[in-house]
Amino acid sequence: MIRRASIDDIDSIIKLGVWLISAGAYDHTMISYRECINRIGKAIRSPNEWCGVAEHNDQIVGFLIMVLVPYWWSASEHYALDDGIFCTRPGLGRKLVAAGSAWAFNRGAKEVMISLTSRTNTARSALALMKRSDFTERGVVISMGLTDVKSAKKVA
Repeated sequence: MIRRASIDDIDSIIKLGVWLISAGAYDHTMISYRECINRIGKAIRSPNEWCGVAEHNDQIVGFLIMVLVPYWWSASEHYALDDGIFCTRPGLGRKLVAAGSAWAFNRGAKEVMISLTSRTNTARSALALMKRSDFTERGVVISMGLTDVKSAKKVA
């Protein structure tokens, strides 16, 4: 079942997120429980954000945060951007994205953008899945983390 998250879900969402982050592409990230509480609480309370959870046997097994953002060239039009999709069971990501996208389009978003930042094989299969779910590949999101930099002098 997919539903909008409540304040009572925050602890379960954080535990799931921390577990998945520690096993994924951001395993080097320092995680602050206080920051997680603040971020998820904001997503639950904000009219411009949607935090949805996937439940199985009364356990939260996935969640998505979707954020409405104005286009920089048009304050009257918005797009939606995911701020994290975390799932432990096949098919949940697609269901969460469908629910979050429906929320975004109902709130007036003109476009929904999803970024895939898992390990390479997972990202490729997720990209194929998203294309089957009416998403179009319009470019590539690339990033450089401090751990990717060969020398500290390049950052200074």
